[in-house]
Amino acid sequence: LTYPSDVWHEIYTVHSNGQCLGERKEDTRWNFDVDWGGGIIDFNRSDNVELNMGRTRNLDSRVYKFTLGSDDGSRLYVDGELCIDNWGDHGYEAKDCSKVLFSGNHTFRINYYENGGGARVSFKTESVALPAPQVNLSVFPTLAGRDDNLTVSWSITNKAESNPSACNASGDWSGSKSVNGGRDEVSTSNRRGNYDFTLSCSGQGGSSSKTVSAKVLEYPKCSFSASKSEIQFAPDYSTLSWTCIYASSCSIDQGIGSVSNTSGTKKVSPANTSDYTLTCQGLDGQNSYKTSIKVK
Repeated sequence: LTYPSDVWHEIYTVHSNGQCLGERKEDTRWNFDVDWGGGIIDFNRSDNVELNMGRTRNLDSRVYKFTLGSDDGSRLYVDGELCIDNWGDHGYEAKDCSKVLFSGNHTFRINYYENGGGARVSFKTESVALPAPQVNLSVFPTLAGRDDNLTVSWSITNKAESNPSACNASGDWSGSKSVNGGRDEVSTSNRRGNYDFTLSCSGQGGSSSKTVSAKVLEYPKCSFSASKSEIQFAPDYSTLSWTCIYASSCSIDQGIGSVSNTSGTKKVSPANTSDYTLTCQGLDGQNSYKTSIKVK
C-alpha cells in the first residue's frame, strides 16, 4: 500500500484468505460515502471482499475529527496510529476520533471489509482551530511574612491540544518560563505589600494569560535568648540578648520596659525562676518571643 497525495491507493483482496484481487488509483475525493447496497463492490465481488486505502494529506495545524462509517467492519490509522477500530460484522454504523495534527503531511489508511449483505463505507473530516494554551498558575502562601519565600507554580492544562511555543512572566517575576510547567521560589526581602504574578503563554491557536497575587506583611522578626538558662541566687546573673528586624518598638516584661528595637543586652538576676517576654511592634502587627531563667 502506498500513500499518494492526489488519489486514494486502493487494494482489493478476498477477506477470508487475503488473495489479491487488484488495485486502483482513481478516486480523488477526500471525503466520501459509497453505498453499494447488495451490489458489486469491485472486481465482480459483492461479498467477502476487503479494501485497503492509503493517502497522504497536507493539513494545517488544527484539531481534526475523523468519522468513519461502515457495513461491515472498518479501521482508520492516522500517521500509523490506530484512531478508529470498528472491525467486525455489523450493519452500517459510524464512529469518530479526534486528533491534534500540526502543519505538514500526514498519512491515512482505511481498512474496510464486507462479509455479506449490504455494503457501505464513508469517511468525513471536520476541524476546528487549535485552542489557546490554558494557563494554570498558583502562588503559595497567599499571605506571607517579609523574607518568606513565595512559591509560584504553573502548568498548561491543554498542552497537547494547544502546542504552546512560549511562556513569559511579568509583574513581580520575569523571564521566559518552560511550556512544560515548573515552580519558582520568589524572595520577599525587598518589600512588603502585594505581589502580583502574571504568566502569558502563546501557541499556534493564540495566547492567554493568568495573574495570581499574594500579600506580604511586615512583622518583627527577632532572636531572643538568655546567656545562662540557670543561675544561683544573686549576685549571679544572666544576660538577655536580642536582635530584631522590621520592628518599630520593643519592650521586655518583668519590669524592664522599653528597649532598643534593633539589638541590645540586659543583665537580670531574678529571685525566682522567671519567664521573660520580648514584644516588638511592626508595621503590620506584633510578635513576641520568650526565654526562661531557672533559679536554683
